[in-house]
Amino acid sequence: MAGSSGNSLIATGSSTTRLLGTFQGVEHVFLVGVAGAVPHYTDFEKHVRLGDVVMASPPKHGQRFIYQFCESVKEKPDGEIQFETKSWCPVDLAIQDIQSGLSDKFSKEELPWIQYYNHGLEVLCDHEVPEENTDGLGFVDQGWLRPDSETDKLYMSMGGGDIIEVGHPTPRDGQLDPRLHGHSVLHTGPIASGRPVALDDQLRQEYAARNGILAFDSDLDAVVESIYGNRKDQYTLIRGMADYKDGTRRKEWQQYAALMAAAVLKTVIQEMA
Repeated sequence: MAGSSGNSLIATGSSTTRLLGTFQGVEHVFLVGVAGAVPHYTDFEKHVRLGDVVMASPPKHGQRFIYQFCESVKEKPDGEIQFETKSWCPVDLAIQDIQSGLSDKFSKEELPWIQYYNHGLEVLCDHEVPEENTDGLGFVDQGWLRPDSETDKLYMSMGGGDIIEVGHPTPRDGQLDPRLHGHSVLHTGPIASGRPVALDDQLRQEYAARNGILAFDSDLDAVVESIYGNRKDQYTLIRGMADYKDGTRRKEWQQYAALMAAAVLKTVIQEMA
């Protein structure tokens, strides 16, 4: 995408419409990139962290959608917050079924997306770094490596502009955390966008809690609307988590998150074969 301004997003939607109109034989559409994670401050199983990957799927309960755009936020006279939204969901959820199967494999040692990520590192190699920083790869652009977990800082808004740093929720006794071994956790759930909520910490958390949102990205509603308008029955979004906003903030996780999302995409495609 050329940028996150309104004009560039509209242009991206128009380009998608032209591409899908030209190549009418396209049956599956994947939107792959980075986004902002929605953390859960107390529940490890619901917690989405930097470097994780969210694959767009409908929530387990309630309205069926994989992507939702928040158009506006209104406060009723009684103080209740009302969100005006627009939602999309594929007619055929075959891709989402594959994604669900992948998210259940995180406890296995041989994870195909890790293998594809390592292969991507080899392709992207361009200069030498110390051997201890490469996991034995020897030559690699350091920006594509998984950043130190200490850089994954989690903050909570207390209102009134006050923010405090908090710890990440921990797994129960005996529960595996793949991140301790440098692996990303795969999640399935809805992705959303909309600057009225994505960039306001308190609204963002309330909106996510109401709708089961796992990640926010920079407004792709025009692109998703184009896919829907071109009657594509199977599509999804695969997003690597680069920050806790909308994927545009913390530069140190962006390259790793993008490459991991691409590795998960390749895994999904292999499962479709």
